[in-house]
Amino acid sequence: MNNGNSLRPHILGSVRSVAEARLLLANRVDIIDLKEPRRGALGALPRATARAILSVVAGRARSSATIGDIAAHSPALRMRIERTAALGVDYVKVGLFTAAAPGREFLATLGELSARGIPIVAVVFADRHRWIRDWRPLADSGVRGVLLDTSNKAAGALFDVVDPDFLRRFLAVFRSRGVLVGFAGSLGLEHLDRAVLFEADYLGFRGALCRDAVRGTVLDAARVSALCARLRAGGQAGFTRLRGADNEPVA
Repeated sequence: MNNGNSLRPHILGSVRSVAEARLLLANRVDIIDLKEPRRGALGALPRATARAILSVVAGRARSSATIGDIAAHSPALRMRIERTAALGVDYVKVGLFTAAAPGREFLATLGELSARGIPIVAVVFADRHRWIRDWRPLADSGVRGVLLDTSNKAAGALFDVVDPDFLRRFLAVFRSRGVLVGFAGSLGLEHLDRAVLFEADYLGFRGALCRDAVRGTVLDAARVSALCARLRAGGQAGFTRLRGADNEPVA
């Protein structure tokens, strides 16, 4: 998921079938994300479906998988993370499904499993958590990455929910700890310039890639191709265009 020497953000695309995974692989999407959007913000796929998709991915791209919409204090949290990791994915996505700041028990679970080598990406929902000021406990928990997303897809895109100052502060905290940072949340072509502006490590998409831009429908080949081509065309030129003379992002 790391950009390496490339300035463009990596692309994460969520899939719910082998056919969708093949489509994203054909468009050189960087991260194939296993998710069932009809089961919630982070709905999990059936294990048989997940295994079938991973057999097709077979190292041609990075992979991630959601554990489902499960409360941070649930006794089943640890088991869900371990079972998802056992699929062999590169990243396990765990959502902070509470309006409160991450609690000690939740952070301890993430820390223990991260120390055991499970690569966890914590999903933070901007529409629920934008009031939280101190993200250092989560950044220090050992997670490999963090994804700033939205839980209510009908409420607008990520950039409609939070202001640039929040995004800058959020990025700074996790970047200072070496944690990968991604943006998602109803992002579309119209948001790419702003997404590139903040230099996130990766951008997550589902709805923008789907037929009629409805996240529960199937992926649309033309939409996938258009978004991937647009993002790659930005590349270094996009970053140069969006940076000021002092080499700081333009507000």
